[in-house]
Amino acid sequence: MRRTAVTGLLLLPAAILWVLRVRFLWVTLPDRIGHLAIEPDIYLKQKRLGLLPAHFGILVAPADRAANRVLLDLWSGAIPTITHPLLVRAALAFWRFRFLWLDFRPYMDADIDEPATCYGVLSVWGKRPPLLQLPAELVARGNAALAELGVPNEAWIACLHVRESGYAQHDDHLHNYRNCDISNFFLAAQEIVRRGGWCIRMGGAETRLIPPMKQVIDYAHSAARSDWMDIYLSYRCRIFLGTSSGLVMVPTVFGRYCGTTNFVPISRPPPNPRGFGIPKLLRESASGRLWSFKEMVAREPTMPFGEDAGIPGVEILENSPDEIRDMVRELLDEVDGKLVLDASDLERQRRFLSIYPSRHFATKAQTRISPAFLRKHEHLLPPDGA
Repeated sequence: MRRTAVTGLLLLPAAILWVLRVRFLWVTLPDRIGHLAIEPDIYLKQKRLGLLPAHFGILVAPADRAANRVLLDLWSGAIPTITHPLLVRAALAFWRFRFLWLDFRPYMDADIDEPATCYGVLSVWGKRPPLLQLPAELVARGNAALAELGVPNEAWIACLHVRESGYAQHDDHLHNYRNCDISNFFLAAQEIVRRGGWCIRMGGAETRLIPPMKQVIDYAHSAARSDWMDIYLSYRCRIFLGTSSGLVMVPTVFGRYCGTTNFVPISRPPPNPRGFGIPKLLRESASGRLWSFKEMVAREPTMPFGEDAGIPGVEILENSPDEIRDMVRELLDEVDGKLVLDASDLERQRRFLSIYPSRHFATKAQTRISPAFLRKHEHLLPPDGA
């Protein structure tokens, strides 16, 4: 009865908002940094490209739920934003009028048989410059903090983030399949140093300590770790080496070259067109047979990835240290303009993307897989010419 009365009182204001083309925007999971990064970015790019009807968008984002307040403040400079609890509550009263809300869910959380919007938008966006930038004062502050960590002013940095257990303890058991062993990334860190860079290991205090290595800084366990520094490093890095976690979306919106290792499931490849990805592989425990890429896509919808017991009879394999190091080499070569891919490399990329059928989540994906990884596992690709 009370709900009906409130709906009646709000009906006229809702109609006025509709006529004025006011539309409310809601990040699907504002407490997860990946969603807070990529969803407003895709929305703004859609709008700039003229892919949305004319409207005045207002982002409704409670500050106390934001995964990173600095990132939210950056978006507030690009999108009119409501963050105060009372104003958020007032805006959410209009949730019952869903025609006033633009749905961000299809961007990255579409159903498996529904093409995700992000891939199509980024494909159209192409090589246009990123929309999000850092203010000069934040860049200067970050430069000073980096110098305090021992990084020379003229040095370039590469960020490393490996998803481990402990970040979100309330649902960590549902996402263990995305976690990785940080030691598998030490060869890649050494490659970064060999090429003249400094490697900044990112993450939270719950992450495992890493052994001392030349020009490798365990920022995750330093006093410098903060929300604003996380954003600065994601902006400042030359390349970002990550895993199947949300933080890699931050350098993505800044237009940085990203290497997303161990992405899983294969049906949700990383959206960043600037860089490379490597999926985790699936292997039958009894026979030792690796599933083909196409087989993984076909069978994954019924796979209980989030179950404590894992997938019965199937092992989820992490990328090897050599595979990760090789992708870092490819990333740095591409940044330097030295990466050379021949016709067979390009054909393997095409064959990989062909594993996604029409009306699939990743139908419009432009993800590039590490060329060295595809050469190594060419037998898992669809037949040549398929």
